[in-house]
Amino acid sequence: MTDQKFAALKTKLQQEPNHADVMYYFFDHFADHQAFIKMSQPVTDEERLKPIHAVLLLNLQLLLGKRQVALIAPMVLSVPKHKLLHGSFLTEGMSVGAFFYYEDIDMGLVGVTGGRLGDQLLSARFQLAIGAPNSE
Repeated sequence: MTDQKFAALKTKLQQEPNHADVMYYFFDHFADHQAFIKMSQPVTDEERLKPIHAVLLLNLQLLLGKRQVALIAPMVLSVPKHKLLHGSFLTEGMSVGAFFYYEDIDMGLVGVTGGRLGDQLLSARFQLAIGAPNSE
């Protein structure tokens, strides 16, 4: 796992207009790679988790068009060297979600697919400080 890949992901997050392309880059170059998993540490601090869970729920409500959405088994991990948070979750209907968030630029991306959505990937960029979603 190279610093260049982290930098490329951050640049894509900031500049790529197609959210799906950014999410697929994350899946292809990070998500299931053992080196990435090994450098990740679980986030357990409730004060750090609250805003992440809140912004994920807000984005999922908008993406799925529902007033109430449940995050099932959310996992939040940190890669401190790169100021990157990432994780996964399920929603009711067994859709699978993933997200990543760069703390230093206050920008992240959440994606959800599967279950009732089938192969469709719904995604949205987000910021924690502002909390305003930018869905696609």
